[in-house]
Formats: sequence, C-alpha cells, structure tokens
Amino acid sequence: MALRQRFTDHPASVDETYWEHFKVATHFARSLFGAAAACAVHAVLPWCHEKTASTKVRALCDEMTSGARGELVALESVGAGPQERQVEPAV
Repeated sequence: MALRQRFTDHPASVDETYWEHFKVATHFARSLFGAAAACAVHAVLPWCHEKTASTKVRALCDEMTSGARGELVALESVGAGPQERQVEPAV
C-alpha cells in the first residue's frame, strides 16, 4: 500500500477528504479530552461536573451515529459553540 493511500483510504471510506477527516477527528479528540478533564475534577470534587462527561459522551455518540459528523465542527468554526446543540440531560 502506497504511503499516500494510508492517509486517504479511511477518510474516503467515510466520505471525507483527509482534511475534513482531520478536522472531525480533532473535534472528537478535543471534546473527549474535555470530558476526561471533567471526570478528573469530579473524582476529586464529587459535587462538580456530575453530568458533564456523560452528557458530552452521549452528544458525541449521537453526532457520530446520526450522520452529523462535522456539523458541530462547522458550527464552532463560525462562532457557534456546543451550547447551540440540543443535548438530552443525563439520567
């Protein structure tokens, strides 16, 4: 397999260019790091971030499985943050 194919085969399999895939994957990584940080704070201070990580993980799962991959990334790039997206409360 050519080196170039290593960078393009998987993005193409999800109907994205390399750079589109990079942007979406970076969005997911950044969001997961934020959720992990909330979990770490919650471990030390149990009253803080009681539902932050679970809400973020559910939202990311919905985004990935609903075909909305990258829509949140597009909103953030024009200045709309994650608060613009409706997220069901954690149970």
